[in-house]
Amino acid sequence: MTISASRGSRRLRALGWATAVLLSAALLVAGSSAGAEIPFGVSSLVGADVKLVGEPGGQAGFHVAAAGDLDGDGFQDVIVGAWVDSAAAPSAGAAYVVYGPLSGGQVNLGDADAKLLGELTGDFAAEGWAGVGDLDADGYDDFVIGAPGRFPPNQPGLPAPGAAYVFYGREQRLSGTMNLGEAADAKLVGESAVDFAGLAVASATDLDHDGFADLVVSAPRDSGGGSVAGAVYLLYGGADRLS
Repeated sequence: MTISASRGSRRLRALGWATAVLLSAALLVAGSSAGAEIPFGVSSLVGADVKLVGEPGGQAGFHVAAAGDLDGDGFQDVIVGAWVDSAAAPSAGAAYVVYGPLSGGQVNLGDADAKLLGELTGDFAAEGWAGVGDLDADGYDDFVIGAPGRFPPNQPGLPAPGAAYVFYGREQRLSGTMNLGEAADAKLVGESAVDFAGLAVASATDLDHDGFADLVVSAPRDSGGGSVAGAVYLLYGGADRLS
C-alpha cells in the first residue's frame, strides 16, 4: 500500500532546505570481535577487515550508515547503497543487504544476500538509506531506503515526488533480487511532484519515550512553506506497522 507522506505522521517543517542529518560511522567488521587496528595519522584502506565491492556503474558506497541486526541473530548487518545502479532501469538505483557475520577479505556485492532495485528510471534508490532501530518493538531492527526520484538524465520535467521504503526486520532473511515496490512493507510518497522525498532518512530514536523507535524522512523541495522551502516528516513508531 502506498501512503502519502502527509498521512499518519506528525511533521516538523522548517524553512530553507530542511535536512535530517545522520552521521553514522559504519565500520565494515560486522559480527567480528576483533578487527584491524586503526592507527593515528594517515593510513591506507588496504588494511580494512572487509572490502565490499560493487557492480559496474552502480557507485556502491555513495552512502553508508549502521544497519542494525535485521534478523535478530546477534550479528550486525550491512546495507550498501548503489544509487545509480541500472539493473532495473537507468539510474533506478539499488541497495544490497549483507547479513553478518562477515568473514575477512573481499565480498562481491553481486553475491549479496539480497539486492533491492529501484522502481523507475532516475529513482536514485538508496542515495539515502538508514537503519532506523526497532520501529515496532518486535526485537528486530528495521531499515528504510530513500528514493528521491530526482529528474532523470535527459528527461527534465518528469514528476519527482520521491519515496521512502520501509522494511521491518524479521527472522526470515531477505534473499535474491527484488523490486523495492514489491518487497517493502510500506512506501511513503512525497506530497507534490518535485519534493525529492527520501533524499535523507534517519532514525529519530524514541522521541516520545513509548518504547518504539521513530523515523525521520526529508523532502527538501517541498513547497508547503513557500517555493522549495523544504520539509522534514516525523513518523512515530508503534505496534501498528506502517503498511
